[in-house]
Amino acid sequence: MSSGGIVEAEVARPRYPALDALRAVAALCVIVYHAVLLNGIGIPQIAKVFVYRFGLAVPLFYALSAFSLAVGYYGRLRGGDDLIRYALRRYFRIAPLFYVLVPIWIAVMGFRSGQTPTPFVVLANLTFLFGFIPGIHESVVWAGWSIGVEMIFYGLLPLVFLAARGVGSSLALYAASLVVAVAFQAWIGPDGTYGYMNIVTHLPHFMAGLAAFHIHRSGLLDGRDRLRAALLPMGLSIWALMAVFRISHPVVRGVDVEQYLVALAFPCVILSQLKRPSALLVNRVALFLGRRSFSLYLLHPLVIVAVAPLVAAMTAAHGNAVTVVAVVTMIILLTIAGASITYPLIEAPFMRIGWRPPRARPG
Repeated sequence: MSSGGIVEAEVARPRYPALDALRAVAALCVIVYHAVLLNGIGIPQIAKVFVYRFGLAVPLFYALSAFSLAVGYYGRLRGGDDLIRYALRRYFRIAPLFYVLVPIWIAVMGFRSGQTPTPFVVLANLTFLFGFIPGIHESVVWAGWSIGVEMIFYGLLPLVFLAARGVGSSLALYAASLVVAVAFQAWIGPDGTYGYMNIVTHLPHFMAGLAAFHIHRSGLLDGRDRLRAALLPMGLSIWALMAVFRISHPVVRGVDVEQYLVALAFPCVILSQLKRPSALLVNRVALFLGRRSFSLYLLHPLVIVAVAPLVAAMTAAHGNAVTVVAVVTMIILLTIAGASITYPLIEAPFMRIGWRPPRARPG
């Protein structure tokens, strides 16, 4: 992912610092996953069962995105003007940094392989329609597939709000989206990446975040401190137990549903951190990184490509055991450095443009 998407409401009201902190966790997990996977670094088997599941942090981005969108917009999209403002805010949140990276990746592709995308592919990326089109759904921008999924969900959100009005309806929508997602993947088949990188497959993760919002909004957890405290270890144990006991790739109708089992942890973790966040998760470093999580997500593949020759030399000289820690640390630090530039120069200014109040109409 996007994820990215992996990208959500910088100006949500009320503001929950835990959401930013969890975005930081998701971004770091994705960076570690790609740093190891894309560089082909060998790691011990006991580490693989954990690290290879870090890629499932993209669905965490989606759950966080849906929760944050609901915080910012649920009950506020009442007419045409509201929808236009919503669309502009989402566009200015995503498009500027993505547009900066499109020509950079075109240049990288030309340098590395001598191939460049067709005008149609470029247009599909600039209009964010690539997520609808198998074959170009992965985007010109590496890891950009999740942005295509996110943008489609932005378009669906007003309709989703109409269908999910409370705890019961949001849970029903979540269950229905799971059934549809599994059926869709069974129909698509296992070949290629589109079976995973599409809105239908990931819609349950968005719906899980929306259900968490309605549970929080309903007050069901108010005054139940013990239950709320249990949610964090409960959520973490889902992922940890699957990793420790190698419960991998459970199949339903020929579809690997591991992502949906792991994703059961996400609403638990989100709800656990809203009113009494843990200092281990919610702190200054996490908040700093969380606000820059979109930059972290989109920039880290570029960093990985840039340092690939150095990683190869380090692996040859020192072996994988030494290399993996050094490489992951280097890529994280370089990505944070890049995000510390792109966030204030690109993301923040355009977010302010998107959130400018509308001009008063002449009377």
